[in-house]
Amino acid sequence: MRASRRCLALALALGGCADVCERAAAVAADLATAGAACGVGTSPLSLDVAACRATLPRCSGDDLGTIGEYEDCVTALPECTPATRADFNARLTACATPMAALGRGCLAP
Repeated sequence: MRASRRCLALALALGGCADVCERAAAVAADLATAGAACGVGTSPLSLDVAACRATLPRCSGDDLGTIGEYEDCVTALPECTPATRADFNARLTACATPMAALGRGCLAP
């Protein structure tokens, strides 16, 4: 298991590591910046951190790993330009696709 997955799992159990929901909010803001030139995230992307935290108890360790991998993937995206729009969108879709497998109620009100 990767260190980031262990860290995310421990975040719930021990309150250690970076807060999953705060990191998700920061990743959403980074995505808005990286995708701005291509119209991705042109409206302010925001995440209700309190609502996110309320759903975390319904997330399994695997869910938390998937969330961490999504956050890592999005953070690694290069800044989009009009010339790289198709590649950027394809990479963003590849980042997001595994999120569809999150357990029921994980990150959902």
